[in-house]
Amino acid sequence: MPATAPAAVLASLLLALPAVAQDPAQTSSGEPPATGQATLGLSQSPGVMGGSRLLGQTTRFDNTFNPAIGVTIDAMVEVSDMEDSANRYNRFRVRQMEFNAASRIDPIGWAFIDFSFNDVLTEQEAELEEAAFVMDRLLPGNFSLKGGDFLADFGKWNTIHPHDRPFYNEIGLYREFFGGALFVQGAELHHWLGVGDVPVRWSVSLHSSAEGDDHDFGGHEEGAAAEPFGRRGFDNWGTHARLTAQHDVSDNGYFQWGFSGFYSPRTLEFEAVEQPGGNVTTERSELRTAVGAVDLTYRNVDASKRTANTLSTELWFSDNEIPDDNTGSVTSDFHTGIWGFAQHDFSPFWSAGFYGSWADHAESTSASGFLTGGDTTAERGVYVTWYLSEFNRLRFQVNHLNPGAGQDKAFVYAVQWTITLGSHYHALDW
Repeated sequence: MPATAPAAVLASLLLALPAVAQDPAQTSSGEPPATGQATLGLSQSPGVMGGSRLLGQTTRFDNTFNPAIGVTIDAMVEVSDMEDSANRYNRFRVRQMEFNAASRIDPIGWAFIDFSFNDVLTEQEAELEEAAFVMDRLLPGNFSLKGGDFLADFGKWNTIHPHDRPFYNEIGLYREFFGGALFVQGAELHHWLGVGDVPVRWSVSLHSSAEGDDHDFGGHEEGAAAEPFGRRGFDNWGTHARLTAQHDVSDNGYFQWGFSGFYSPRTLEFEAVEQPGGNVTTERSELRTAVGAVDLTYRNVDASKRTANTLSTELWFSDNEIPDDNTGSVTSDFHTGIWGFAQHDFSPFWSAGFYGSWADHAESTSASGFLTGGDTTAERGVYVTWYLSEFNRLRFQVNHLNPGAGQDKAFVYAVQWTITLGSHYHALDW
């Protein structure tokens, strides 16, 4: 849960940060990287900052199990004529200051933690983003087990933090379906295998809770201001799964497809409701959540010209139970959404692209047309990214927002500045 973080806490964390070389670590193998190969340029996923070396902190002892530690600062200015703009637009804000650490804990596993301050210039909210272990050498074959609080392996891009995506904004479709990027508390089993020459990976998870997180719209949204009560049973747990594979396309490209599913028979949610007279009560609900997704990604790299092209899209659909505030009854409705982006890398330092997201309103029960109906939200944008170095990035983006029926459309002009100190690592981007 978010909590206020005083300046003293921030200062102590900065003072405690060891002096680390400017060499972030990032990989898609599911394990902290151990090679000395720098990856500035076209081999990494679009938007991801950093290289690929594992940095142990120097001590008089063997540094194999010492953590790689880093800080990422994601700042921006967003200009808009939107009516409700005081909290977010037409001001400078540090959307996120993230502290991360990753290290092997013993020969059979490793662990990572991501702790962040969100909107630190104003609200100073502190969040534990992720804290998990990965047992990658305990199980036989190519099995691994992840456990803790982490971004779910759902879709192609859910495990990528906002500052590592190719565009600056949170994904509108994620917000409508889960309230933001999907975090779970539980365990995730992964398996890698080869089918002929095709690498294949699948995962399945069992989790006791799940919630969405959107740094552009107030952080963790499910139950953020409500105190849980009552019994939690195993029927309130949920599961999600993913199957994905990559196919080579010529000598320089690949095509990746994936299928994902999320199901919880009785998702437990708590909501603080202000009653007439000013009293606040907590309402408890147990509703079915069922979401499926298909993702497709194509990428090619021309090593001689140092250029690349990326095209990625995800189609989501859900059949969730929805409370009717007017009657108090529960209904269900089928919702759809699609988002994607196309990007061209002119060099390892310059790229440009287009982003778009369309989705039914999460609690709409009167769909009037996919992508065009009055209950559909839409976001479209174009962006240009400039890597001054692998630790320092500027992005310029123009978005057009359509919040849906009864709300004003608006343009947003944004400049994003992201820097990394030390090592930068997240668990999975494959």
